[in-house]
Amino acid sequence: MLSCRKIFSNTGAGFLGGLSRAAVKAISVYFEALAGEPLVPGIIVAVQTFGDRINFHPHLHLLVTEGGMDRAGVFHRLPHLDDSRLAEIFAREVLRLLVGKGLLSPEWAERILSWRTTGFNVHSYKFIARVTSHIPDKGQVTVRYYGLYANAHRGKVRKAGVSSLMVADPPVEYFLIRIWFFDALSESAFSMRFSPPTIVGKYR
Repeated sequence: MLSCRKIFSNTGAGFLGGLSRAAVKAISVYFEALAGEPLVPGIIVAVQTFGDRINFHPHLHLLVTEGGMDRAGVFHRLPHLDDSRLAEIFAREVLRLLVGKGLLSPEWAERILSWRTTGFNVHSYKFIARVTSHIPDKGQVTVRYYGLYANAHRGKVRKAGVSSLMVADPPVEYFLIRIWFFDALSESAFSMRFSPPTIVGKYR
């Protein structure tokens, strides 16, 4: 049985660069097919090797211009992207990379491409919508202070004549605590709404 996890884990750090180039090549091929001529888009690629559960899940985040420049220096704006078509081209580029490195046989590459679900996915505008939904409204407070850090408490300490150093940096140990909330409607494998706090560090 083919283990994709084993294949990707044996590729080495250099493979991530190849994965990025495969994505760029896929976008260039797709843009050329739409425009009828080669276009040079602007692309920024961020590689991430883990998923929501910190599991091994190599994937890419890309910021791509809505079109590209032709040989004459004219920028051509392209219509809505077809994620499924782009995912198909990307799958072929990645599998070609694996075959070239001797990590996958050509027969297996063709077999994977024949599967109804290859495991390669592209989410363009859906990702943008999910990111922009987290941009806070103008004037919305996202950081709040309580207890020793509350403004009212700090004001009382100053009036009591305690040194400003004590107010700015209370000499106590504290924990950095991360609390995760999971949305039951999200694509995450988690179905829970709330998980107990996880202590991720201790600072002084």
